Amino acid sequence: MDTMRALLELGNLHFKVELGLVAKLDDSGERLEVVQVLAPHEEIACGDVFDPTSPSDPNFPRVLVHTSFVCCGKDALSPPVYKASRQETFLGAPIYLQRQLYGVLCFASPQDRPEGFSSSELELVQFIAHWLGGEMHRRQLIDNFEKRQYSLMQANASLETLLRNDLLTGLLNKMALEDLLEQEFERSRLYGFPLSLVAIAPNDVQNYRTIWGEPAWQKLLEQLANVIERQVRGFDIVARYDESTFVIIFPQLNAEAAKTQAEQLQIAIAQISNAHHNFTISVGVVSLNDTCPDSQQLLAQAVGACQMAQTHAMTQKGTINIG
Repeated sequence: MDTMRALLELGNLHFKVELGLVAKLDDSGERLEVVQVLAPHEEIACGDVFDPTSPSDPNFPRVLVHTSFVCCGKDALSPPVYKASRQETFLGAPIYLQRQLYGVLCFASPQDRPEGFSSSELELVQFIAHWLGGEMHRRQLIDNFEKRQYSLMQANASLETLLRNDLLTGLLNKMALEDLLEQEFERSRLYGFPLSLVAIAPNDVQNYRTIWGEPAWQKLLEQLANVIERQVRGFDIVARYDESTFVIIFPQLNAEAAKTQAEQLQIAIAQISNAHHNFTISVGVVSLNDTCPDSQQLLAQAVGACQMAQTHAMTQKGTINIG
């Protein structure tokens, strides 16, 4: 648009006219929509639509009626430039995009110009129209490319979400958990921040699913996920590690504080109303120390502590095991 405006300013100065205009044909192919205009008066603006064949149109200067001469002969690739010196001056040329008529380029004034225009001026306005057609085509290609790029980015983002999120609970999945844990592990090692993990899993999973069925089991997992998300801090990371285990990353939380968080989670989860079964959970808590070699080992310790708690859950109503 800046280039188009600059060309209209150049044309107005060169041809000594007041109005420079670029208009495109609408979908009907009969009316013109103003794309860019330079005029001393605000009687026409970008976005206005007019019928170039109707001299009675009250909303636009009568000089624009002459654009109909430029728009005629759509099948011809190079219709003649039209010039008028009756009650006003008009100079126009068609604009093509890929051999299709796009619209018109017009320069006009309400004053008469008896001397008309020279052949070089007629060639110049044709050249400007031709150049504008090429430039708009290039802009069209760029816009289409950017739209495709944006659509591709959206598709990639959606795919990334599908790859990193658990479909049932909406939490992060194991892949995303491992990536984020690695980042938190490196940050803790670099700055000396504490880091803790809590693994949570319902007890007696197989028996629950056998008695109450898969829909009840999935509902239970959704309830667990919702309770856990409500209990943690905004920057804590919650993920579904496997079919029945959830893992929470607690950045900047030491072992004692993590154990307190785990106890609060047990209390909150115990409040889940379940008509089928009074289930219990087991919890494993671990914190980063100097002996832990990498993030995968820390994660394995948390899940292992939870599994160990589950083995003792037969005689207890839930266990917290500190790894």
